Amino acid sequence: MRSWLRFALLALCVVLLLASRSASALDFSVQTLDGKPLSSKDLQGKVVLLDFWGTWCPPCLSAVPSLRELSRDLKGEPFVLVSVAVEEDDGEVRKFVKKLQMDWPQVWDPNAAFARKSGVSRFPTYILMSHDGKVLNTVVGTSRGIEKSLRAQVEQAVQSAKSAKKAGPPAGDITR
Repeated sequence: MRSWLRFALLALCVVLLLASRSASALDFSVQTLDGKPLSSKDLQGKVVLLDFWGTWCPPCLSAVPSLRELSRDLKGEPFVLVSVAVEEDDGEVRKFVKKLQMDWPQVWDPNAAFARKSGVSRFPTYILMSHDGKVLNTVVGTSRGIEKSLRAQVEQAVQSAKSAKKAGPPAGDITR
């Protein structure tokens, strides 16, 4: 098979895989670092940004200031940032969360079970979910460009969530 045809088929497969992933929902039920249950059902109606990180990951730590700013700027909006620390020692996680003033929900994932379920194998990884639980985008890595693009995507998803709330339930839904 010609190399350009192989490339075209591979590109098509990647596009189809990403399209199917973005159309799917990510259901989860985890416990926050402070012992509270947190599930995708609890967050229904909110845009969710899952931030998979580790204390051993310099790019993850360098992204914290922009995540902190995003969380604070969107306080009161239908948005929640959830950081998922893939780390063996919860003491290390707690130390970094306090030191870096990460005042949004934190999840400790000691065996990387949630990360694996979410398809995460590199760090940092961000999974953006719509207000109805569908995966909108998955981004690996961090840079100024990635941070700016991700913020724009979050803000657009928040606007969509607010518009959907104003519009009410979809036609055909019966609510009492």
